[in-house]
Amino acid sequence: SKHLPKICAIGDSHSRYMAGRTLDQLNLTGMFDYIGTEFPDPDKIARRLKKSKCERLFVQIGQWPASHYALDYGGQPFSFGKYHEKMKQHVQNILTFLENNPDGMVYLPTLDQGPLMGKVTSCTDWRTPTRMDGYSFVYQLIAQELNPAKVKYIDTNFIIYTHWDGHSDWQHLISDVRYQKTLYMAAIMLGEWTGPDLDYRYNHNSTEIQLLSRLWGMKQ
Repeated sequence: SKHLPKICAIGDSHSRYMAGRTLDQLNLTGMFDYIGTEFPDPDKIARRLKKSKCERLFVQIGQWPASHYALDYGGQPFSFGKYHEKMKQHVQNILTFLENNPDGMVYLPTLDQGPLMGKVTSCTDWRTPTRMDGYSFVYQLIAQELNPAKVKYIDTNFIIYTHWDGHSDWQHLISDVRYQKTLYMAAIMLGEWTGPDLDYRYNHNSTEIQLLSRLWGMKQ
């Protein structure tokens, strides 16, 4: 059977929910390992990867740097410049970890958005759609600036925008949207989807069944 590379989800709850709740929902439990990092922290990720066997890694670290939690991590939310600097170092250290793995890859998916909740409108939290879009653009810059053969941006806007403001906590994706995002990303990271997102979007039902069948077969 096809080798199943070890996928690692880097970040906080947005990655943790994908690695736990959503993989269970897809009957793909254990396909991702989770490595927690709330902020872009090059030294911390280097330490945490030392004992891992990660081969494909996706990084979702954008919520805390734009949130009220950032006040304890420098006094203000991360500017686009600061976010770019820290995230680029963070991804570079992941690439250093992968330097002896010719098949190692880093994926940077579109950051999840949330609506204008009370903390945002009262200016005590800064996770606005515009800031999240800006952070996602930084991901695209980093993929171009480092090693485009090893760092890929995954555009998941066509999935996220279907219901980005629906979760009861106003901070996370609802389970159905996260389900589709997780399946789409897993298929890309495992080489089971190489077509344009429009093909995925308009052939959604048959594509989902085919991808799940392939991924289930790979996991056997």
